[in-house]
Amino acid sequence: MPKIILLPVEVADRELNTRIKISEALAKKGFLSIVGPKDLITTYALKGINKRAFLDKGFDIRSSPKFFFRLNKLKVNIFSLDEEGAIDIKKLDFLNRRYPKILFKYCSIVFFWGNAQLLKYGKNGKTNCKKIVSGHPRFDKVRSINYNRNKTITICTNFGWANNISGEEWIIKNYKSRINCVEDLIGNDKIKIQNTLKLIKKLCDFNNPIIIRIHHEENINTWKKLIKEFKNKNITIDNSSNISDILKDSLIVFHCDSTVAIDSQIRGLPTFSYLSDKLDKDLLCDIPIKASCYIDENLLSNLNSVDEILDFYRLNKRKDDTLSNYFNLTDNSKEPVISITEEIYSILRNKKDDSFLIFILNIIIYIIIDILKIINNKFLDKNLDGNKVYKLKHKYFWKNFKLFTISRNNNKKNIIKLKIGRGIYVFQI
Repeated sequence: MPKIILLPVEVADRELNTRIKISEALAKKGFLSIVGPKDLITTYALKGINKRAFLDKGFDIRSSPKFFFRLNKLKVNIFSLDEEGAIDIKKLDFLNRRYPKILFKYCSIVFFWGNAQLLKYGKNGKTNCKKIVSGHPRFDKVRSINYNRNKTITICTNFGWANNISGEEWIIKNYKSRINCVEDLIGNDKIKIQNTLKLIKKLCDFNNPIIIRIHHEENINTWKKLIKEFKNKNITIDNSSNISDILKDSLIVFHCDSTVAIDSQIRGLPTFSYLSDKLDKDLLCDIPIKASCYIDENLLSNLNSVDEILDFYRLNKRKDDTLSNYFNLTDNSKEPVISITEEIYSILRNKKDDSFLIFILNIIIYIIIDILKIINNKFLDKNLDGNKVYKLKHKYFWKNFKLFTISRNNNKKNIIKLKIGRGIYVFQI
């Protein structure tokens, strides 16, 4: 039976599709991938038999050092592909904390989204860890959208500090010990919300359908109340659809500092960062803003139709190297999935395959851990606010993934995706 590699997922509607893509590519190289919720996969990584590798989704100073140390003792190869590898918030020094020296100590390979991150943060690690610029499968080169035939205006929000499903008190309690400016982040988000309401009010004049795609941790009920005042009734609020499905039907995309801007720009959509002087720019994610066309309330007030907005975009869109520098999107770059799987294979190819008995035992162990965690979450865990966020993060995972799928690859072999409990097993036969 194939060697096992574990792939944790924390935010299913953002991460699951790309983790499955990587798993399918690994299956072609003889691996069995197990994809599941981060809490379940990390527990299983310490309990299962003969785990060969763990594809981490991001370093967390609270838990990663101890967890990586234990995996190291079990001789599990650790590979790091950060899911937030371009969330660069100046006042938080965010990326520097995602790529600390200890990460490189334990990992066999650290994958960077772009050369800019490698040059700045790769120097943190001076060990034998390989540092590879791979890009990220979420931001792969895709065909441009013919947006002129679309009518929908999409607004993407990322206001989880001020509009969190678990409330402001929980945010302060959960983050204050590790983020000294959490109240400032909440205040900045409240300004973002007010800015967005002004934006919606202006866009309602054009009678185009509007989709408000909110962040997975935001309280959707807040937005339902806020939009009641607008005369345009053709407003949809969405917190679960895959962003690619939303973008393919979009004419224009607005955001403040959301990484959805990158998804949008890759597809050639007119993309605006809607800002104001009231916002603290040092608390915003700078990279998506750089990749977008800047606009504010005053500039937008002078535009009286969607056509005028599109003309404004064509005249003012930025021509910079954000996509190539931070996301490895160049004419000569490999597809991220290919780059990642080739590098993982180069490290693990000489390890022995597991026996069929080990394979069955691993599935049994995974299912037992899954059942125990479900019991704990339902009857013992009292962290109700934290559980609200957890359920939202994984809603897409359980709602939309089929129990069994089979597809044929170019080698005339079958790729199997089998869902058992809260685990998705991907392998080739």
